[in-house]
Amino acid sequence: MSSNSSGETKKIIILAESGVVADVLVPYAVSKAAEFKNIELSKIYAKEQDRVTSPAEMIQKIVQPRSRIGSFLRFIQGKKSFTTIPFSIRLIVENVIDTEVEYINCSYNSPEFIAELQAEKPDYLLLIGCQEILDGEVIQSVNEEVINFHWSKLPSYRGRNATFWPVYNNEAETGVTFHSITEEIDQGYVLLQKSIPITESDDRHSISYKSLQTGKEALTELLYKLNINELERDLEITGGEYYSQEDFETIRFDPLETARENINRLSAKGELMIKFTDGTNLLATELAISPKPTPENVSQGEVIDVDRYGIHIIVDDDVVTVTKCYHLPSIIIAYLKSIKTGVIVQNALVN
Repeated sequence: MSSNSSGETKKIIILAESGVVADVLVPYAVSKAAEFKNIELSKIYAKEQDRVTSPAEMIQKIVQPRSRIGSFLRFIQGKKSFTTIPFSIRLIVENVIDTEVEYINCSYNSPEFIAELQAEKPDYLLLIGCQEILDGEVIQSVNEEVINFHWSKLPSYRGRNATFWPVYNNEAETGVTFHSITEEIDQGYVLLQKSIPITESDDRHSISYKSLQTGKEALTELLYKLNINELERDLEITGGEYYSQEDFETIRFDPLETARENINRLSAKGELMIKFTDGTNLLATELAISPKPTPENVSQGEVIDVDRYGIHIIVDDDVVTVTKCYHLPSIIIAYLKSIKTGVIVQNALVN
């Protein structure tokens, strides 16, 4: 990595896409960068769909009824969660700095964006919540490094939904990483990394919460090192299993799996989709091993009873009771969705 002379201002551009990572870390980066005299956060690029064009649209984006209701129900049960306000709105409302946000209606790999980036001549490109895989021409348009935030301890858990897999795999800890990037997904060099312990009560939502709080600490340290010109490459990121969105979506209630495996899936995910063969879907938020004996001449996935304790389903080795759906007693949801004895749950191999 080349080196700027001490005291020389480093020009940083942020690429962001609206989502929980950007909504939390972009406004934080904006306010924190203003504290360092050798850092110029010159521009934030975002996608056109993140633009807020009217007060009505602002209210609609802030409310997000479904996610906020779920987060509120988690909160009153004492579970870590949070809701966020889109970063584009927070920058308007908080008016933290004069950094320009430019909304583009094209790929970050498009010739028009690359030409604009080359004209800007940034020292660093900071990716926060950016889902696009950048081409080599974009990376080469930056004087120093393209830096990405990833919420795992790379090289472990490359790819999507990185706050779920460490919990599901019973890891003792996870973490966050700021790393330089290459054209390979979640590769490059570690620039800064912090650990996060995983407790028995954690799921992907609580780990996301912890990761973003730790991400703020790491971002502060990253900007400090840039300010004093002491950011150095550390470990080269090689290996590590890659997890896709498809991998994550296959983790749902599966009657071919054991009762304990289904409970582990829900514990890690925070909720678990149950798909019935008649097309009905439920989102389970609490499971238990049923006290009911396994009856004879029943099929795996069959609902054997619906009572005040919940929905009782035959799985590989036992009976599982769905005690809560959507954080509410399952008997209520079963009544509303007409879930009755005899209906069958799909296995996870069926899309």
